[in-house]
Amino acid sequence: MELYQKSDFRYSRNGKLLYYKYKEFFWPTMLATVSTSMSVIVDSIIVGNLLGLNEMTSVNLCLPVMQAILTCALLFGIGASILVATSLGRRDTGRANLIFTTAILATVISGIVLSAVTVPFTETIAGWLTPDNTLQPLVADYLRILFYGNVFIMIIPVSSYILRADGAARTASLMLIVSNVANLLLDFLFIGYFGMGIGGSALATVCGFMIGIGITVFYLCSKQKRGLHFVTLGIAPLCEWLKCVWLLIKTGCPGGLSSALITLKILFINTLIGHSFGNQGLVVFTVCLSCLSFASMFISGTAGTMVPIVGALYGERDFWGIRSIFKYALRIALIINTISVLLLECFPGTILSFFGVVSPEIQATSIPSLRLFAVSLIGVTMTFLFLYYYMAIQKRYYANLLSVLEGALLIIPISWILSKIAGINGVWIAFIVVEPLSLGLIFLIIRKKNNKDSFFGFLQLPKHVQEVLYDVSLNVITQNDASQVSEDSMLALSIRGTSKENTLKAGIAIEEIIDNIFHYRGNTGRAVGMDVRITEVEKEIVIALRDNGAHFNPLEYLPEEKEFSIDGITMLKKIAREITYNQVIGLNQTIIIISKTI
Repeated sequence: MELYQKSDFRYSRNGKLLYYKYKEFFWPTMLATVSTSMSVIVDSIIVGNLLGLNEMTSVNLCLPVMQAILTCALLFGIGASILVATSLGRRDTGRANLIFTTAILATVISGIVLSAVTVPFTETIAGWLTPDNTLQPLVADYLRILFYGNVFIMIIPVSSYILRADGAARTASLMLIVSNVANLLLDFLFIGYFGMGIGGSALATVCGFMIGIGITVFYLCSKQKRGLHFVTLGIAPLCEWLKCVWLLIKTGCPGGLSSALITLKILFINTLIGHSFGNQGLVVFTVCLSCLSFASMFISGTAGTMVPIVGALYGERDFWGIRSIFKYALRIALIINTISVLLLECFPGTILSFFGVVSPEIQATSIPSLRLFAVSLIGVTMTFLFLYYYMAIQKRYYANLLSVLEGALLIIPISWILSKIAGINGVWIAFIVVEPLSLGLIFLIIRKKNNKDSFFGFLQLPKHVQEVLYDVSLNVITQNDASQVSEDSMLALSIRGTSKENTLKAGIAIEEIIDNIFHYRGNTGRAVGMDVRITEVEKEIVIALRDNGAHFNPLEYLPEEKEFSIDGITMLKKIAREITYNQVIGLNQTIIIISKTI
């Protein structure tokens, strides 16, 4: 039940500020995922055209191993991104720095250990991946170089996730773009000019990641404003460090588990198709995987943009904002992937030709397969977004269960059964069926486990947060907004039954902080949006303001500075028991806590 009528106020809550931040993150993140996915696709095209179909198939056979390496990185990267964003949302910068430092150190140690374990067994692993004696040497040549570069391959995605949580989406994206562009250019150099064969493709991948790391080092050494810094990890806090590593793994487990199960799924489908339908079937599956990578870059872009924002909002307990961002991300992902499906349905022959599949006989059998596989992409979009959403709000049970259902428990038996009934087309039908079936089972479990009146559908959020008294948005702050929001907030508090003295304190505090943000010289002449929330917690009134203006920390300014109405800040400090300022996902977060007098 609402505490006031929205018609009583001049403002209402909307998601424009958050949508603005989503768009700001979206394009750099999308460019990064596009460059990564296109790198995989173009890599296959380059290898297929320069070296042949056997080499292209061998690169595809190595994808499960590459996925396994990235799985280790995802455990730390996704876990760190969520925990950093949530910690910053709760204004705990010390913990955010500890998580950041722990994630980077754990990634480096894991990469070194993984190289030491895998390099001596390269030929054995190649034998596991394919029984074909023609392909085994090619697979081994590719894997050997890949294993030596484990640290470089792992550190890039981990850094990318963490930098986005710190609000540096452009830097994170630049790092991935540089890595993948370098990879493709080095492919032509190592394969075309030096004639290094399939090993040259692997070396180009590793060297591309090494070049990308330079962007991360530059960011960490620069003097630009950032929220995360390395902290010293001595011997004394070893237990705390190990606990932090375990928390990273637990939080990132659904993403890592999903990635690991993708590895298992690809390995199983490769084996099933290879034994049942031969090399021609593997060529078709290679093209389908590349098309899935093409679609996944849009899914990853939307979900990757959503995760740090939702994590920060969850730390702030801004459930209205979480719902808005999820719906916005889902709408964008469905629109883009519907377009992708239409392209695959309308131009399958052209797409096959891009991969060097020009034989009329192979195209005749491949086109129906590609069209069937394309239908599954809409389901993949829904599954992927819900998986990352549940991770962001730390509902690990549902995220892990969704990963297991979609990645192994359903796809393996269903694809095997349908392949026996409908041949290779049964495999593609299995991909169509598994995604909605997985989500349907999750939703049934949620509905049965929870009272539907207590949660906002399948998003697992409270419908009403009783402590929220006032929640509004200012699309663009104007001269009169400070006094008007102050009046409305006092009305909301008085309706709640707050005393006149406490209501007046809150009104003055809101008016002064909004007025000073508007007049701050960094915001002069620019459009600044703001969200204002007032909550009542025990004996305190908490005023939370979020804006996209220039960096403005009220605690850093002294009375002798006359650049604007600084006396208002002095008054604000006297009224408030505590004022905190932080930058969360690139937005200014100011929290004012007022002790209620009786």
